[in-house]
Amino acid sequence: MSNSQDRFSFVRLLTCSGIAFLLLGLLLTSSAQADTIYAVRVNAINAAGNSNFYTNYNFSNTSGQWVTKDNGKPYSLIDSDGTSALPIMLCDLGSIQTITSINLSKYGSAGNNIKEMTLEFYTSPALSGDPVYTQTFTGIAQGGATLTLTTPTNARFVKFTMTKNYDDNRYGVGNITFNVSSTVTPSSGTVNVGTYSGMSVADLFDKNCDSRWCSANGATSGNNYFDYFDDPVFTFQLGAAKTLTGITVQGYNVTGNSIKDFELEFLDSAGNTISVEDASKYKFAMTDATNGVQNYFSFPTVEGVKSVKMTVTSNFTKSIGNGGDRIGLSEVYFNTIETDAATTPVKYDEPMHADNIVRPTSASYVYPGSARAADSGYPLTNLFDGTGTSSGNGVWCTMMCGSDYFDKGYSPIIDFTMPSESMYDSFSIWGYFENYRRSQMTDFILELFDSSGNLVFAEEYKITQLLSNNNYVTFSLGANYLFSKARLTALDNGYYWFNSSGGDRVGFAEIAFYGEPYYFANSPDISAETWTINGENKKGVLFTEGDEQTATFAKPVVLNADGVIDVAEGKTLLLTGGISGNNELKKIGEGTLKIDSTEGAVDIKRLLISTGRLDMKTYFKGSLEIGEQLEDGSYTTAIFSPGNSIGTLTVDGNFTLNPGSTLLMEIGTNEEGNPAADQLIVNGNATFEPGSFIYLDLDENSSLVGGDTFTAILQANNSADFGDDFIDKFVRSYYFTDLQYTKLGDGTYAITGYLDPNAVPEPSTWALLALGAAGLLYWRKKNA
Repeated sequence: MSNSQDRFSFVRLLTCSGIAFLLLGLLLTSSAQADTIYAVRVNAINAAGNSNFYTNYNFSNTSGQWVTKDNGKPYSLIDSDGTSALPIMLCDLGSIQTITSINLSKYGSAGNNIKEMTLEFYTSPALSGDPVYTQTFTGIAQGGATLTLTTPTNARFVKFTMTKNYDDNRYGVGNITFNVSSTVTPSSGTVNVGTYSGMSVADLFDKNCDSRWCSANGATSGNNYFDYFDDPVFTFQLGAAKTLTGITVQGYNVTGNSIKDFELEFLDSAGNTISVEDASKYKFAMTDATNGVQNYFSFPTVEGVKSVKMTVTSNFTKSIGNGGDRIGLSEVYFNTIETDAATTPVKYDEPMHADNIVRPTSASYVYPGSARAADSGYPLTNLFDGTGTSSGNGVWCTMMCGSDYFDKGYSPIIDFTMPSESMYDSFSIWGYFENYRRSQMTDFILELFDSSGNLVFAEEYKITQLLSNNNYVTFSLGANYLFSKARLTALDNGYYWFNSSGGDRVGFAEIAFYGEPYYFANSPDISAETWTINGENKKGVLFTEGDEQTATFAKPVVLNADGVIDVAEGKTLLLTGGISGNNELKKIGEGTLKIDSTEGAVDIKRLLISTGRLDMKTYFKGSLEIGEQLEDGSYTTAIFSPGNSIGTLTVDGNFTLNPGSTLLMEIGTNEEGNPAADQLIVNGNATFEPGSFIYLDLDENSSLVGGDTFTAILQANNSADFGDDFIDKFVRSYYFTDLQYTKLGDGTYAITGYLDPNAVPEPSTWALLALGAAGLLYWRKKNA
């Protein structure tokens, strides 16, 4: 991928550790006994012909089958119009699992059974990117087969592309299950409330959702179980201590009686409760009551779990205002591979920000199947003509297909072309509302591509409220992304309530993106003498492009509105023209921003370094903050170096170093060859938050020799905020010794030491240590 933005760049910080944890998870689970699970959802992508192929594929039906429409005998992989007719099926396991093999049962008509196909495995919704693993199978037996993977693979999505059958007129397959080594099935269980006659708690972990558990005769019909009885508490024994990262629950399939809200408590081998930092992260709400639908929930890792208590606090409403008179569910099992769930902000009937809404200029179907499934009376142009917000006009939808479209119809996949390659940070979807059908799209994947066709972003989004085509939902992308094409894959729809089967079609009314003006530092895109972030309601983004490692922007930057500077990984942007304006500037992107201006040339309200590195010397007026606190309470991490290679920075305002971020003080020599060091002078309040770091680095141009002493200066208006643990914030470089600090006066500290004569400095040692500390902090926050 190219043009990666701050979200991808931050993830790269943890790539090595992430791979290590995945490999460790694989090693820990490879010897475990394989378990068999179903996909939580199956979507047909490019089955041949019209939308009248059918599927009896069902998560609770062991004789389920899937088959395409008749396309000649033998089945032709090319339609009469010359387009591809390769049948493609997408299985979503709901969470990342370690897959060892896949079981295919026989389709009823032997000649229609699949003989050859290619499987592609993905850990994320980035289905247009490179799969993590691919394997082709030939000579698949007509009577069913187990397809063993050459390499056990961690994946959530599995795409089946079928290329040959046994010379009949359709492509068919029986039930599909996945053998995985990443789940934990309870060995036994109990419940504190009465059980309906003939049912057992053991039915919840027999891998058969047709056998279910239900409470005994409860409240009289029409009343709410929870008005009469205590909350049911299930206790599941795991047999041995396990590390858990998620739970999968299937409902009861009787609207009103299926469980909805529940919370988890974990016990160790001695029966003691395992403490967690935030209990709210172990409380969940089911999204579907159907016993064939698996509801997966991830949570921060809990180690040493011998048993789990599951307390049910509510059930689905049978009618408005009342729950069912019993509670029930069909299956429960636990997961052992961590899945990083998306936490993208969402707003209903409110934009993320009000400026610069951009609609696509054209749209097309990715697969022929999508085009054939669409209703010709509602063309794709309706999705970006601006009229889709008027009731009854401008919607797009598929043709009718059965009582639940996604049981039988294609998953539409649509490409949207933007006016130009631009920066966007959020988007809106308008609802589809058709009186008694209400077949609104509720679940979809969005993938973004740059002008070179590289995939730069992918995420799955869910709409949890019923929308009319006058209403809309706005999702954040989590960062600014540069792209020219967006791909939308519809996965599910809703019908009245979201715990009911979907309607007979799928549709929505409009899609639009929220963009921000952008400029390139090393291109002719900025022709004016001054780059002004102006406009009433517009923000600006300035970032580097091309192959040059360093770009210089020598013109003044004027902030008439808040601005953003994005420096790509491995790039350096040098600003020498000064910055002014009573607004804020935010730096994103693990690239380096250097501000090298004359005294008094940087005068703004606030400078926030969210990610990457800032080098700045001379004088800055305003508030300077290193590291950004996110909505979930965690912090991004950044590095700040005053002085631009041995110099002094005066901050005429407040300075904050947030948890996980690093103040880098360089030690070296001045122009005369004498020992010298960076100095930071803060005229306002200086705050070094717990978990922040101060690192001393040897300037690469230094001529210091072993035994030379140095003095770096930190000066602030409020010495108290340095704290008694000030010296503990230092990450000691291995080539400096006798490191200590001395208070010279009110708010002024001298940091002294000398160069170890036996040390041989290595470039960028500070970066490895600082980033390692940052990664550790992120890990702790993530598992809090």
